[in-house]
Amino acid sequence: MTRTFIVLAGLLSVIAGLAYIGTTWLAADFLGPEAGSERDTVRFWGICSIIAGALLLGLLSARPWMKEGLSDGLLIAALSAIFIIQIPPFGLWMLGFIISGYTAVLGILLHGALMVCVCVTFGFARRGLAREAA
Repeated sequence: MTRTFIVLAGLLSVIAGLAYIGTTWLAADFLGPEAGSERDTVRFWGICSIIAGALLLGLLSARPWMKEGLSDGLLIAALSAIFIIQIPPFGLWMLGFIISGYTAVLGILLHGALMVCVCVTFGFARRGLAREAA
């Protein structure tokens, strides 16, 4: 089950990054004339999200050939990085929701689902460790 959520987190991270590369399919009309003023920053964030998602999927696929402790540590680091980089866009989409209503829902759902996926992955992993210790 944990593996499924790790794959889902990696795929969602790549999808979230692709949403911000080039022309975005997430409507930011509520920003008015400021929409698109930070295009380079947003594109950089998208590239970081794609790299983090691809790295997570690569680490998961290379796990059988790595030492367990190293593999777990790298997966935790990648999942943590993915969670942390979701905080700014999630917060900004929440602000957009407050300002304009439902135009920001897709952005909230995308980043929120990714953050929940990472949290659920950590929850399943923690339960698995508790069972091993008992």
